[in-house]
Amino acid sequence: MVRGKTASDLTAMGFDPGFTKAGIVVLKQIKRGPPGFGTEIRLLHHKFVKTEKAQGKERRDVRVTNDDMRRYFEVLAELSRSFSSHNPTALGIEAYTVNPKQQGSIAGVKTFGVYTGAMFWARTVGMFVAPYRPSDLKRRFCGQQSASKQDVEDALRDEVVGLAEALDDIPKGQREHVADAAGCAVLAMEELDRIRKAMGL
Repeated sequence: MVRGKTASDLTAMGFDPGFTKAGIVVLKQIKRGPPGFGTEIRLLHHKFVKTEKAQGKERRDVRVTNDDMRRYFEVLAELSRSFSSHNPTALGIEAYTVNPKQQGSIAGVKTFGVYTGAMFWARTVGMFVAPYRPSDLKRRFCGQQSASKQDVEDALRDEVVGLAEALDDIPKGQREHVADAAGCAVLAMEELDRIRKAMGL
């Protein structure tokens, strides 16, 4: 079992992994008031992460593999900073699925490296880790597999306090990565809550 906290103060990180573009979110479940009033989920932190190839002379003088390692560590460093600032109990991560356009490509391999690296890192710091497919988000937030990414984002805006304002400040093309991370964080929080209740914690 993971580090202990009561179900009423669950904090979860969500991660949409990518080698070039990634999204990180930290959410907290808060009691609304006296017993029976339920809880609400609030946005504590969000970050869009973009890594770029080295440019100019630096690009010529550095092996591609070394430059790739720098970019991997940039993403993992942002995860580590978010963890250190908010101490989440769980990590919900968008599961890596093979994009037919990327099958066998270096880009797909690099994204898979970020995905597996993030899961390994999360376990080393004691977080509960749960991967989710895009279909899991569609089913949970929209109730149908035919839902679009925008449908999921709209539902999340209504469900997570502070998320709508945060997303409005993020340009299109970046926003979806943060929204996906938020959806994965909600699912991880709910899954961990169910596990704890089943165990009587």
